[in-house]
Amino acid sequence: MAGRSAHLPTVLAVDAARRFLLMEAFAGEPLAAPGDVGAWTAAAQAYGELQRQCLDAVDELRAPLDHGDLWPSNVLVGPAGCAFVDWEDVRVAHPFLSLFQLLTGAYLDRRFADHDAAAARIRDAYLAGGSARAGRAELARAFDAAHDVAAVAVAASYRRYPPAVVQAHPWMREMPALCLSRILARRARQQAFANEPLEVAGDQRLLDARAAQPEPARAASVAGARAAAPMLAPRSCSTRSGSD
Repeated sequence: MAGRSAHLPTVLAVDAARRFLLMEAFAGEPLAAPGDVGAWTAAAQAYGELQRQCLDAVDELRAPLDHGDLWPSNVLVGPAGCAFVDWEDVRVAHPFLSLFQLLTGAYLDRRFADHDAAAARIRDAYLAGGSARAGRAELARAFDAAHDVAAVAVAASYRRYPPAVVQAHPWMREMPALCLSRILARRARQQAFANEPLEVAGDQRLLDARAAQPEPARAASVAGARAAAPMLAPRSCSTRSGSD
């Protein structure tokens, strides 16, 4: 696909045993740098188009390719458009899953004054680029369901890192709770729109406040959120996933 899509730099070398790709340099900066929602919607639409191109190009694929590590730092934006890099976690999966990482990255970096409005625009741009197989309302419902599944999957992936890796990157300890907090936030918004009681609002305020706290103060507030994750795999597992 790298030779067919403008959104994939040319692959120069592959080490399959170590799951490494060497790709040609792309003139641009990480999407995490711009705060303009237009750059984010353009990247989301390009990613949807890329997934559709993969399905069209490879007859054996029964489901789209999913990047698996689509944090904003793995999306480069430059004069030639945007490109997606760091494909070591690529998988055949539900196409919507990696958008959780893109949107959560924007939330963590506080890229937009109104995150919910920006996220809706990014979602709609992605859906426009990737699929014309269903109506917008149906696709939006599927996107919300995939958001929650992806949140649990990404949370579990961080729980599976070996202790030595987590010790080297202490922020990883907080990622399971943060991912699960995004489920609470989405469902709280849904309840608000439906004029239902916000039963999780207090928990959500606590979890969102944690993201703004200095590193030492976060440990205590995140502990309660971790208690909500009994389904996650023990940290002793060693499956590689997530973001470095």
